[in-house]
Amino acid sequence: MNSKFSVIIPCFNGDDFLKDSIESVLKQTHKVEEIIVVDDGSTDSTKQIALSFPEVRYFYHDNQGVSFSRNRGISECLGEYVIFLDADDLLPQDRVKEDCRFLDENKEVGYVFGWVDVIDEKGIRKELTKPKNIIDAGYPTILEGHATVPPGAVTFRVAYLRRLDIVFDANICAAEDFDLYLRFSRIYPIYCHNRIALYYRRHQSNLSASNGGINTLRSMLERLNEQNEYVRNSKGLSRSLSNGRKHWKKLLGPRCVGQIVMAMKDRRWKASVGMIISLFRLCPFVFMASLIQRVVKRI
Repeated sequence: MNSKFSVIIPCFNGDDFLKDSIESVLKQTHKVEEIIVVDDGSTDSTKQIALSFPEVRYFYHDNQGVSFSRNRGISECLGEYVIFLDADDLLPQDRVKEDCRFLDENKEVGYVFGWVDVIDEKGIRKELTKPKNIIDAGYPTILEGHATVPPGAVTFRVAYLRRLDIVFDANICAAEDFDLYLRFSRIYPIYCHNRIALYYRRHQSNLSASNGGINTLRSMLERLNEQNEYVRNSKGLSRSLSNGRKHWKKLLGPRCVGQIVMAMKDRRWKASVGMIISLFRLCPFVFMASLIQRVVKRI
């Protein structure tokens, strides 16, 4: 396994966890030849932390968002394979070794991915995922929502990414990774190794968006609507697309109802009304079922 491996870490005011993320890369059982930290206009000590590691290549630009930062990283990347690791997440110790071996042996595969365990602010594993067993990963699987993981759980072949007109679409405010997976898997084979590939850190900062669930649901459905032209001549793909819409409504709809309840408790009436209207338009049946279920629990 002589392939050159890169890890790109976009970071915006992430100095609380950046050091741990970099160290999880340095502790890999297979050497990572290149670590790139892309500083998205941070005002904290991100720069000092990044530059304290001689192995890190550091790049700065004014705040443009995570997609812009990831794209900046891929434009600077020298590796053959790459992981986009968020600055608060960690890699399992054998992750690079296993993914590198697989991609070296399977030249046609565009990316390989796995599953996620959730850790808390102290790095303690809180939600242990029972890995699914996906045998045939591909475009239909992505359409159905069964293989949508954070970018940090994916190892890409860099040459294939660079053949795309756009890597991460900076015009998409949510679900930009889902958009990439859909476009990528329409063209190249992908593979799931069905192991834990990432420790995803859940903390207050990434739970703070008051209407993030609704924005994500809306964006997910918009990305799926964009697939109509690619599936219309295939009954199987059309079925997968329909299943995907149902999947995201069922998964995110109840979470959105929870956000509405929290907004009402905080007396954010204008935001509450806006979210209710949006959710009723996106998935009225899921919205009503979730609302009724909450009322019944109260009774």
